[in-house]
Amino acid sequence: MALSPNAFFTQELALTFDNGAVVGNSYYAAPAPDSPLLLRVSFQSTIRHGEYGGLRLSIVHADRGPIDEIVLSFADQGTFSTRDRTAGRTDRSDGYAVFRDFNPRTSGPAPWAGGDWTRMKAAVTRYANLWFSTRPTPPRTAGATVARTTSPPLAEKAAAHGRHR
Repeated sequence: MALSPNAFFTQELALTFDNGAVVGNSYYAAPAPDSPLLLRVSFQSTIRHGEYGGLRLSIVHADRGPIDEIVLSFADQGTFSTRDRTAGRTDRSDGYAVFRDFNPRTSGPAPWAGGDWTRMKAAVTRYANLWFSTRPTPPRTAGATVARTTSPPLAEKAAAHGRHR
């Protein structure tokens, strides 16, 4: 089966950020309203053609382009641990913790079949939460005081830091 980014990002990984869409081989989202920042999630290639070892997450500014990037490997997230253990693969085996984009004329399961995407999806969400205020504010309890800071959000700090280089 050929690589189908739309099926992967919206069904298998099940990313559900506001204003999210698959464009080409990448998933784009604007998790914070009126923000010039976008989240881009794409496949991270290995040294082999058509083989992927993780996901590349980028924060892209509308005017300045990419401002931050991280790669989350399938091995580090334990995505294919069960599949590889069942197949007898170790970290020194061909095909360990990767999936391959096979010939589109063949049929069969999706290249990423057998993956557990729970930890990967959580890692993508944590990364997005660093840059976007997508988390709800916890409710205050009666009589509790909360220290507030007036410093700008992390994304504004990062943008300001980039201007002063």
